[in-house]
Amino acid sequence: MNALRLSTLVALCATALAGSFLAGRATVPSDARIATSPADEPIANPVPHSPKPAPSPAAAARSGSTTGRAFDVAEFLLSALKIIRNFDHTTHYRDLTALVDSVPVAELPATIAHVVGMTNRNEQRQLFSPLFARYAELTPRTAYDYAGQLEQDLRDEGRRSAVNQWVRQDAAEALRFVQALTDPQERSATMRSVLPVLARTDLKQALA
Repeated sequence: MNALRLSTLVALCATALAGSFLAGRATVPSDARIATSPADEPIANPVPHSPKPAPSPAAAARSGSTTGRAFDVAEFLLSALKIIRNFDHTTHYRDLTALVDSVPVAELPATIAHVVGMTNRNEQRQLFSPLFARYAELTPRTAYDYAGQLEQDLRDEGRRSAVNQWVRQDAAEALRFVQALTDPQERSATMRSVLPVLARTDLKQALA
């Protein structure tokens, strides 16, 4: 009798356990996945940031500014004087040329006017020469006329620079201009400036 009760009890326990197991499976789908927190997700490799390269001095000059800001003649003069006063033979010419090339074409006359007004003659000449040479290279006839408004030393240098650039670009036109000058002294002085340049570029024309 005791053995029969024990067998019955064991059977009931087994049935209960089996029912619980089947009920648990029914509440959890067979394809269910364990949720993961964001911290458990794999971290993607970060995309490296590639900064835009800085514009070259030439490109900056074409755009009219090295920083994208409006040209500031006072800032230009401060930078130029810093280069001149901290003279370094290894970088002086390169740095000053790059700075002069950064002046927008439309700003060259006003910038030259500021340089002409400088009281330190040595610094004035060091800035005037490369600035006016660039002006003469870009617009030789306009630069020649501009030079006529300056005091004698700067006027003579400016005219020489302008007409020499003009001869290199269009010798025939430059010669016609010089020969048509009405002031004999100006015509003679300008022709003396032209001939050495012309002799290097067109000896036959220089001897004509």
